Amino acid sequence: MLVRGTISRIFSYYFTSPWCKDEVLRAFREFVGEKVSKTVAMDTIGVENEGYFNEWFLYDYMRADGRTTLHHFVHTNPLGLAKQEMVFYSTLLETNHYGLFKIVSVQKMIGMRLEDIQTRKRYDVREMSATLQVQPKQILFGRVANAGIHWELVGGDTYAVAGDIHSLLKDEFGSIKKLTPKDAYNLLKLHGEKSIGFQP
Repeated sequence: MLVRGTISRIFSYYFTSPWCKDEVLRAFREFVGEKVSKTVAMDTIGVENEGYFNEWFLYDYMRADGRTTLHHFVHTNPLGLAKQEMVFYSTLLETNHYGLFKIVSVQKMIGMRLEDIQTRKRYDVREMSATLQVQPKQILFGRVANAGIHWELVGGDTYAVAGDIHSLLKDEFGSIKKLTPKDAYNLLKLHGEKSIGFQP
């Protein structure tokens, strides 16, 4: 199970360490697509959407050394965590997957079965709060990962997608093989898709 604080400690390290300052600025600029200051980039993203940036920065942003932030964290262990603690982060690195999912079924307060729209692979995820707000056949962006003994939603902001999903895939994501929260953020910004209002 994803314990509160296990992910925030990574953000705390990379966002506050002086030697990571240039990398963080580079990430903000890449996310907004403009060569602006960190402050301007943060204002552009907005507090309400910072979850998209944080998740992308951790799992998808490619650092100058060719690694994602999570990959760098796992392989350098900058906080000097015990080997047993690092097993969780290694599993998260190896199993996390971001995608556009169709909700196949929902068990209230237990979890739901998701099917990746692109790969057709199915995941049975443990999730309580979201099961009170979603319905089968809804489409949502999300990130799943093996949290030790089962799959969970482990990303930041998640929202349901409105409209014709086939047109969306063809027009918006036809040439994208690997979706990221940056794609979800851009879609939300352009079309104002409906939020389902939960954060895993």
